[in-house]
Amino acid sequence: KAKKTYAEMLKLPASWDVRSVLLSKQDSVKRSSEDMKEAVQLFLDRTTRKAYTRDRRGEQVPDNLQVVEVIQVMNSSAWNSYVQFGIGSIKAAGDCDIF
Repeated sequence: KAKKTYAEMLKLPASWDVRSVLLSKQDSVKRSSEDMKEAVQLFLDRTTRKAYTRDRRGEQVPDNLQVVEVIQVMNSSAWNSYVQFGIGSIKAAGDCDIF
């Protein structure tokens, strides 16, 4: 019950391992699921555009990006700041359950 209360109080993402966050004095890190990897790949596929910049000097520009691995860093103090300043209000409200 304490883990649930802590998670609700800080509006932590549902995917976080609250026990790991509570026991660790450092950031908790875990490999994300295949579903998360696919979600990030879909995000990149839908948002990546070719950008020809001067520094390329005619060199080839990648057509797309490929996600190899997704690592989730769980830092409760950084998350708390994120939510407090309103940047995380959409995520905290639950409107986005992918990330």
